[in-house]
Amino acid sequence: MLTDEQEAGIHHLVSMLQTPRTSVSLINADVGVGKSIVYQSAVAYVARAGGRCAVLLPHERLAEQAFKEIRDLWPDLSPVWVNKNLDRDISGERVLVGTTALLFREIGPIDLFVTDEQHRFSVEQRRALVDQRTHIIEVSATPIPRTQAMLMYGSVNVIRLTKYHSPRNIRTRIVQRDEARVMVQEVKDLLRDPDCRLLIVCPRKEPSEEEQEDIYPLPSVQEVAEKWEALFPGKVRVAHSGADQEENRRALADVDAGRAQIIISTTIVETGVNIRGLRVLVLLHAERFGVAQTHQLRGRLSRHGGDGWCFLYLPRPIGETAMTRLQAIASTNDGLRLAELDMRTRGVGDLSVVGKRQHGSADSVIFNKTVSAELLAEMLEEVTSAPKK
Repeated sequence: MLTDEQEAGIHHLVSMLQTPRTSVSLINADVGVGKSIVYQSAVAYVARAGGRCAVLLPHERLAEQAFKEIRDLWPDLSPVWVNKNLDRDISGERVLVGTTALLFREIGPIDLFVTDEQHRFSVEQRRALVDQRTHIIEVSATPIPRTQAMLMYGSVNVIRLTKYHSPRNIRTRIVQRDEARVMVQEVKDLLRDPDCRLLIVCPRKEPSEEEQEDIYPLPSVQEVAEKWEALFPGKVRVAHSGADQEENRRALADVDAGRAQIIISTTIVETGVNIRGLRVLVLLHAERFGVAQTHQLRGRLSRHGGDGWCFLYLPRPIGETAMTRLQAIASTNDGLRLAELDMRTRGVGDLSVVGKRQHGSADSVIFNKTVSAELLAEMLEEVTSAPKK
């Protein structure tokens, strides 16, 4: 059953699609709120009206999931899953779902283009399938700074979804090195529940020879796995981009089925991976991860409601800017507020029509000068509040 926000979002998108001018819309919602059904309904509307749609997703697991959802809900649309192995003409198909394999195919004119997990693609990638007749829907839990600036200043229609089908309470805490023992004990206590799962995300998959002399070397997946295996024999699995896909699937399946309780991974679990019973996340060297990455990883917790715990572990001292960013992440679960923080920290990017930069100085906004988010907001406030002549 749809929430009232989802229904309103679908109606809003349909109304935008019915206008003579093309539109750019952003669906903003945290993981688990139900973004997919909203954009998929818009895809179904356009396809049934005789239009053509393409949905771009960051990796095959998520693309296959979206393809199956559309196929099962609207079998009459006959969606096509576009991957590197597809070898036929697709320029006349109504609904195309795929990864960046879409960018290297002749797919013909598109009426509606959807980018799921917007922050995973460059501006050039997101524009590759678009022309002047194309409506655009972008989907994200934390919009990139450029889009955040554009929606704040009126260039993007935003659809916000905030209601979970099952309420959840995610607690986030920053943990310094001297608090590590307390954190580990808390995690061990939580894992006494056999239905509880733990995800530990490492910044690298393999040890680095360059960091052997470092006082605080970045731990690899295997090194972390060995330490937790000593605490929980037989209950630990690993997954990372360097492993065979089938090995990763087996590891995740073991955790999902209860044969293991702990998964040690890199950020390959950031999107599209649902782990049943996942209640605890430990992010090692949390300062190494961006706002969007951290928020996406935290969004894996308690997908079906209930309590969740996120530990941002800092084994070495970090700078003031990084600490401010992590404190902001710990203070809110609101993806749009975090995107605004990201924008103000990294800069708005290039807001011009031909802009390619997703963050950094807005060097094409006004006379090729750097313009901060604060100055841009102040200027717009003066314009909008000035008396009409």
